Amino acid sequence: MSSFQHRHRRLRLQEAIATRPSLHYDFRRVTAAVLNDGVNVGPRLTLTRASAGYVSNEVGNLESVADNLARFDHDPSDVNNAALGILFEGYARTNLLLQSEVTSNASWTATNVTITDDDGVAADGASTADLWTNDSDGAEVTQAVTISAGDQVVVSAFVEDVVAGAHFRIQAGGASGEANAWFDVAGEAIGASTDNTYTVDVHYIEDWGGGIFRCVAVITTATDTALTCLFALADGDSSLTEDSVDAMRVWGLVCEVVGTNQPARATSYIQTTSSPATRAAELCSTTTETEAEQAWTNDRPGVFTIYTDATPLDVATGSNQMFWQLNDESGTNDRPIGFMRLDDLTGNRMDPNIQPLTGNSGGNQNTNAAIVAGTRVQFAIKAQQDDLGFSVNGTTIGGTDTTYDELEPTVDEFHVGHANGGSPWHGRIAEIKAWAFIQSDDFLVDVTS
Repeated sequence: MSSFQHRHRRLRLQEAIATRPSLHYDFRRVTAAVLNDGVNVGPRLTLTRASAGYVSNEVGNLESVADNLARFDHDPSDVNNAALGILFEGYARTNLLLQSEVTSNASWTATNVTITDDDGVAADGASTADLWTNDSDGAEVTQAVTISAGDQVVVSAFVEDVVAGAHFRIQAGGASGEANAWFDVAGEAIGASTDNTYTVDVHYIEDWGGGIFRCVAVITTATDTALTCLFALADGDSSLTEDSVDAMRVWGLVCEVVGTNQPARATSYIQTTSSPATRAAELCSTTTETEAEQAWTNDRPGVFTIYTDATPLDVATGSNQMFWQLNDESGTNDRPIGFMRLDDLTGNRMDPNIQPLTGNSGGNQNTNAAIVAGTRVQFAIKAQQDDLGFSVNGTTIGGTDTTYDELEPTVDEFHVGHANGGSPWHGRIAEIKAWAFIQSDDFLVDVTS
C-alpha cells in the first residue's frame, strides 16, 4: 500500500471518529420500557411519572406502562407500526368519565341503545369493545361530570364502524347550551355546531389501524359546572337523529379539562373504573449530577454540537417547551449553559440559547420559522467562543457571533424534555446526538436535512 493510500485511510478514519457522537440517545431503537438498555451512549437517564401511562406499542396496540418507566411510541396506522421515539407529556390530565371501557355500567345512561359488552377488539388489542345498536330515534349514551365554569374540555372515544355509512356524534352541554361534533367513521371529522355560548374549537379524527378511529372534540363550555357528555350514532353530518339500523363498537371514552397554557388536544388514553383517573406529568434527566457522568462534553470544555429529532404534539399558546437543557451546578453559578426550546410566547419557533460566562447572552438565535404540531422537526446547534451556529430542517439560522464569550467549562446536568423540572416538552423525541467539538455549518445543514 502506497504512502498516499495510508494517508487517505488515516484521514478517513479520523473523519469517521470525528463524526461519531459522544452522546447518542436513539429512542426508536429501544424496545423495553427503560431508557438505558445498551443501545444508548451517554450518561444514564432517569424518567419520573407518578402514574401509569398508555402508549401505542410495537404491534400497534395501546399498552399501559407502569410508573416511572418510559413510553416508546409507535404509529398504529402504519402497516409496520413504525417506531416514533419516546413520548413526553409534561403535564397531568384527568379523565372525568367513569368506567371508560364498560358503557353498560350504571355510571352510564343509555337511552334507546342496546349495549353488548366485549363484542369486538378494542384499541388495546383485547376483546373489550362494546357494541352499540340503536333501537330507535333519540338513541344516546350519556354521563354527567363536574367542571368549572368556562372550562375547555376534550371529549373523545375510540370507535369502529359496524354498519357502513354510520356517523358518530359527540356532544358536551349543560343548562346554558351545548355543542356537537360529527365524525364519519371512515376517517373524517365532518361537522360541528354550537348553541348559545358553547363552542367547538376544533374536532379531528385519528386512525388507530384495524378500522378503529379516535374521534376528538375540543369544546369550550359556558357558565355551567354540571356538564353532560353525550355520545350517539347519527344519521349523518349535522344530524341529531339516529337510524335504528346504525351500529358501532365503542371503547375508551374520555373527558379531560385543558389546563392553563396546555394544548387543546386529546392526550394519551386514560383508563378509568369506579373513579376519575389521572395520568401524571413526566420529567427526564441524567441520573448522577457529576462532571464525570457528563464526560461526553467535559472532555472538551465549553465546546459542543447537539442534534435533535423530535415531533411536537402541540404548540399551545403561551407555552415555553424545552427539548433539553445543559446546566452547571458545581460552583456558585448554578446556571444554565444552554437550552433548546419551542417558544410560543412570541410565535411558534425554535429558540436556541447559549449562555456565556460573561457579557450578554449573545446566544439567542430565533428561527422565526413556523413549527407545526404533529410535524417532525430536526435541528442542530454548535457552540464555542465566538462561534454559534444553528440549523432547522436543513436551513441555516444564525452563525458566527463575535460578541459570544467563553462557555461555562463544565456540565453537571443534562435535562431531556424539560428544564430544571419545568417548561416540559409535549411530544415525541426520536433521537439526540451530541459531539464534544464544533461541527461545520455544512454538517448542521446535512444532519438536519
